Amino acid sequence: MAKPPSKKPAPAKKAPPKKTGPKGPTKDVLDEKTFKHLIEMIKIQCTRDEICNILGMSDTTLNRRLKARGEQNFEALYEKHSSEGKMSLRRLQLKQAKTSVAMSMHLGKHQLGQTEKQVPQQTTIILNGSADDL
Repeated sequence: MAKPPSKKPAPAKKAPPKKTGPKGPTKDVLDEKTFKHLIEMIKIQCTRDEICNILGMSDTTLNRRLKARGEQNFEALYEKHSSEGKMSLRRLQLKQAKTSVAMSMHLGKHQLGQTEKQVPQQTTIILNGSADDL
């Protein structure tokens, strides 16, 4: 007697990839204190990963909570407020340039495109005699 063909189980479906980052608190909106903290971190050029780790949430959760506050997304918020941080840094550099020659030179090179002129030195080679013979 022949065995009936065995049915193989259907291959298991792959689970979607898990979200990265720590699981955030269950509230859906960033409170004012957390939002101000976020803005301050952006101003000092913290990365998205650093901000998410400090706030204790994934980047997906951060974007969702920003949208709930009426913000477009993290990238737009970062673009807007990182410029404020750069402006503050420039202000401090310019203030320091008043008392520091090195800072003045740095700003001149990087902000104004100035360069130091290299003046070639003349070299005299003396063969069979002294410099007085020239």
